[in-house]
This record gives sequence, structure tokens and C-alpha cells, in this order.
Amino acid sequence: MKKIITLITIMLFCAVAAQSQTPDCSLKQLPDERFLDNSNKKAQNDTTEQIYSVVEQMPEFLGGDVELLKYLRSNIQYPEEATRLKIEGKVFVSFVVEKDGSIANAKVLRGIGGGCDEEALRLIQNMPKWVPGKQGGKFVNVKYNLPIVFKNE
Repeated sequence: MKKIITLITIMLFCAVAAQSQTPDCSLKQLPDERFLDNSNKKAQNDTTEQIYSVVEQMPEFLGGDVELLKYLRSNIQYPEEATRLKIEGKVFVSFVVEKDGSIANAKVLRGIGGGCDEEALRLIQNMPKWVPGKQGGKFVNVKYNLPIVFKNE
């Protein structure tokens, strides 16, 4: 009887050990649904086309925030209507940094009018490619929000 109990115990131990050593790679390959922006899903069900809102390595403008600010300052054209009406404030723009670094799906989340919303979109759509975001060691599409400040100086 002791031999049978010992044998069953050894078999259970080996089965548990074998299961715990088997890597579960399938979970690491699937996107975490909490961080997907499902409102912008592409028609295909391919996970490489998913749009994330948070990833392990977020996208970055080439050269970082300092270069992004330089780009915005040197390329912004304050709209005449905004100047005339003394409109100032922040335009919040959302866009997708695609896995190749290009910019897509730019839209104004909150605007201030006077032509500033259109100018903010023009700035975003004309940006050079970014360093794309990464998830699980692969480049992925990432939704990004950016405030653009309009201040009459």
C-alpha cells in the first residue's frame, strides 16, 4: 500500500512539475485587451493591426520631446482669425503612430476654434515619422494624444 501511495505521489509531483515548466507563450503573444483602443480596430482580426493605447515602449518623436517642441514651434502658423479674435488655448489632438512610424487618423479631441483646430491637424499630419511603439518586442500601432498650445505673442 505504501508503494502505491508513493508511486501516486511521485506521478502527481511529476505531472505538476511538467505543467509548471511548460512555458505559456500563447498568452504573451495576445494583446492585453485592457490596453487596446477598440474604437479604432481595423476590420481584420489580425493582432498586428490592433491599435494600443498603452504599450511597453511608447512611440517617440525622433529626438524626443525637445525636438517635438522645436518642430511645433518652427512649423506652426497662427491663424489670422485666431489672431484677430485673440483666441488662445490648447487644441488636443489624437492620432495613431503606426508600426512604421507614420502618422494616421489624426482628429481634434477638443478644439478652440478660430482656425486653430485645422492648424493643429495640419501640424500633426505633416510630422515626420516617429520611432514606433513596441509591445512584446514587436512594433505596434499606438494611439497618442498631444496638446498643441496656441498663444499670441
